This record gives sequence, C-alpha cells and structure tokens, in this order.
Amino acid sequence: MNAQPYLDRRGILMEQLQKGLIFVAGRGPSGVNADFLYLTGIAEPRGALLLAPGGTRIETGRLHPGPDYVRGRLAQQLLFLPPADPLAARWGEDSAATLDDLTAADAGVDAVMASTQLNDVLGNALQRAGLLFYSRAWEPSLAGADDPDALHTARNHSRFLGLEIRDAGPAVHEMRRLKDQTEIGSLERAVAVTAEGLDRVLRMARPGLNECEIEAELTRVYRGRGARHAFDPIVGAGPNALSLHYKENSGPIGEEQLLLVDTLSLIHISEPTRLDARSRMPSSAGKGGGGGGGGGGGG
Repeated sequence: MNAQPYLDRRGILMEQLQKGLIFVAGRGPSGVNADFLYLTGIAEPRGALLLAPGGTRIETGRLHPGPDYVRGRLAQQLLFLPPADPLAARWGEDSAATLDDLTAADAGVDAVMASTQLNDVLGNALQRAGLLFYSRAWEPSLAGADDPDALHTARNHSRFLGLEIRDAGPAVHEMRRLKDQTEIGSLERAVAVTAEGLDRVLRMARPGLNECEIEAELTRVYRGRGARHAFDPIVGAGPNALSLHYKENSGPIGEEQLLLVDTLSLIHISEPTRLDARSRMPSSAGKGGGGGGGGGGGG
C-alpha cells in the first residue's frame, strides 16, 4: 500500500483543524465509513483514526518501561485496528486489516494500536483537550434510535465536562470534493473498466439471452480488471427497463426490446463514476447496438 496519498490528506486536515483532536471511526452505514477509507486507505469497519495536531502522549505506565515511563511518547497520528482472529481467518472471515497486517511505517502513522486500546488512549487525550472534531458516518436525524455517532459523542460529553464537539465532516468532504492525482488516476481507471464492461455487453446482447447473463458478463470483466460492482447493477429488458430500481435481473431478453444497463465499477480508492447504457434489441438475426453515457458521482 502506498501510504503517501493518505499521509498527505491527513496532513492537510490537521492544518485546517489545528486545535483539539480529530476522531474518525471506521464503521459506517454500509460497512466502512467513507471518510475513514479516504484518510487511511483501509476498508476495516472496526478500525479508528485519531489525529492530534498538537500531539498526544501514548505508551505510558508500567507496560512501557523506559526513559519515557511517565510521560510516554508524543504522537500525532494513531491508527487502531482489531487484533487478528486465527479462527475467523481459517474460515476466510477475518477482518479486512488487523493489527498484525500493518506497521506504523506501512500506514504512514506514528503508531498502530489495538482497537481494544482506543478507549484508554482517547480518554487520556480528551483529559487534555477541550475540543474534539468528530467525523460523522451517519446522517443526523431525530427519527428512530440513536446512531453509533450520536451514542459515541454523547458518551464523550457525559464523561468529559466542558468538552466541545464539532463536526469534522465539512472539512473532510471539501477535501474529497477536490480530487488529487491519485484519485484522478483511479477515477480514470474505473471509467475505463466500466466502459470495457459496457462495450462487451453491447456486443454480446441479443434476443434469447437472460438479463442475468448480462450481469454475469459485467462481473467477469470487472473482477478480471481488479474492480468490483459499486452497487448491484440494474439489467432490465422490455417492461423491466421501466421498473424503478429493478434488481431481479432474471427476465428474458426479447426481440425489439429496450435493454437498460445501469452499472458502475469501483476500484479501491476511487470515487465512483456512473455509466449506463441503453440499446434496443434487434431482430433475432441482427447485431447488438447502442450507446453509452457518462456522468460524475461521489461516494
């Protein structure tokens, strides 16, 4: 993993939010918090990132004997990851990234620590900081039960009287809106892979095929190029093409039917770019035809 782009992004964020602490949880509504992925390059929901522009002390106490036994060492960037689970790994269900996978140098941070240490480290840091910038993964709402962001910030407020909590989202999202060269390259690759998949689909599509065969071909092309579906593709023929958010992709493709394909390839660090294709099926003896369109999207 090339840590430099993520190190640069974290540096820019710390320059913008110079006071207090910045906390980014790994968990989001769809698995991984997009802000965590953007700042670390790690797709691990059980991870967390703590940034301290002014520095925070770690590795204090009897478990860390040495000259800095009392004061510990000063750190600005801390990454927390879950420990490895041999049993889960045996069944192919281990975490996307664990404590044993990355060194601090690999991740471009001052220290990689166990996620079980997060409460102690964050608690010690909050004793000396009156301001916490928190990156929300869930949209705030008064409806329903409290989301994990609300629960976490409420807990911090109740434990540390006088603590001010602000939203780090606007600063991070403005950074994500302006793409760096790494993201631009990833976007271009994602667009090229999606276009390749659509080109293959437009050449193979014909009456008598099933919608699921079109989806399978897209999957083959994407996986073969190191990409994946950013969302479940929509492949609808005839009346299915008119069904909003049709997902079954199981109907036959008839003659002279409109075929709609709504798809997107996703490459690890790219912000998604969406392409869709619409073509009309020729007669049974005809050839596939159609066109493609493109547009921008953000994740």
